[in-house]
Amino acid sequence: MEYFLIVASQLFAHSLNMLILKRGPGKKWWFWLLNIAGSFFFSWLLTAIGFISVIPTYFFQLGLFYFASNKDKEYFYLVPLGLILGVLGDYFSNFISLMAFNRLVLDNSLNGAIPHLLVAYAFALIVAWLIRRFFSRRLTFLPHPVLIGATNLLLWTYYLLIFVDRMNATVATNHKLETLFFALYSIILLAVLHNYSRTLEARYTKKTIELQEDYIKRLEASYQQLRTFKHDYRNILYTLNAYIEEEDLAGLKQYYQKNILPTNLALEDRPVDLNPLANLEPLNLRSFLMVKLMEASTKNIKVKLAIPDKITIKNSLIVDLSEALGIILDNATEEMTANQSHEALIVQFLTDPKKITITVKNPTPTELPLHQLKMQHFTTKGADRGNGLTILDQVINRNPHLSLSTKLVEQEFTQRITIK
Repeated sequence: MEYFLIVASQLFAHSLNMLILKRGPGKKWWFWLLNIAGSFFFSWLLTAIGFISVIPTYFFQLGLFYFASNKDKEYFYLVPLGLILGVLGDYFSNFISLMAFNRLVLDNSLNGAIPHLLVAYAFALIVAWLIRRFFSRRLTFLPHPVLIGATNLLLWTYYLLIFVDRMNATVATNHKLETLFFALYSIILLAVLHNYSRTLEARYTKKTIELQEDYIKRLEASYQQLRTFKHDYRNILYTLNAYIEEEDLAGLKQYYQKNILPTNLALEDRPVDLNPLANLEPLNLRSFLMVKLMEASTKNIKVKLAIPDKITIKNSLIVDLSEALGIILDNATEEMTANQSHEALIVQFLTDPKKITITVKNPTPTELPLHQLKMQHFTTKGADRGNGLTILDQVINRNPHLSLSTKLVEQEFTQRITIK
């Protein structure tokens, strides 16, 4: 019975590790009920069928966190990471026991195991907090499949070592080899992930610098346009003054209709109003959108931009989001330019407490099935084209925080990116 309670407490402590890493489903009462019930059930299962019970236990915890968090895919790597922290806590407690008493705690009684368990749980929870506090940003740079593969590989390698260890009679020797191998394997894996994360962070920094350089170039171009406008405006005033001094009303009327009125109409019919970008943060994403929308406007495409509320998007999403939006906006601009469309390109940002949606709509004369548009190398634009939507799907799929929906109805192509 005491061993049963020890195992149940360990399973419950693993769940706390995952909640420290990310507070997702912790506010739901049924989550705690299932968690406690599952801890007791799988503790009983371990005593009944042995170590093989770790397999259904793992999938129970994974399913519980996944569905309790509204299908948050991050738990595909947070659940094994939480279990790994429990393993590390156990090793740390054993190390303290060896240093203090020159022996491992092997007592299966509850009273004898309490000091060992308290040290192990405290260590695991502290490390979980440190990961969330100082390394969560670094984790966001790593692609979702990489994190899932790395954490699950490490966890199941450990479980395999335990299984082989229990099949062998030389337990003491195998335990030392198991500990050594697990430690070396963990260090190597962490080093690889750290190096990969630094590479991706450098890519993000490079992309950010490129966006800022484009922004500065556009500002310089806008400044030159402003100087030209001021020069032209001054000349217009001089000319108007000359007509007034000469009291040449007929000439003044003709000059107004020929030179001033067309300019006024052109200003009223300007292709894009970039003022809504003031509601968007960070600056590098704002500059990126400004560049793309001004490129569309130089091709006489009308753009309707709507960002009614203040929206801030995490820096860790900017690279993938910019790449995805770049593909969508480039495709829309090319499509509307080729077909000389007089309708507007619509770009809309909306936010609510749970998500941000970015919608891009553009008219298209084609009524092709969506599955055909997404086929690699398929294009309506000529040879050596047609990878845009395929690459777009790859960009979206590698980031767990982004999702994409595509719709083609009555010659209007709509693509919506959702950020969770």
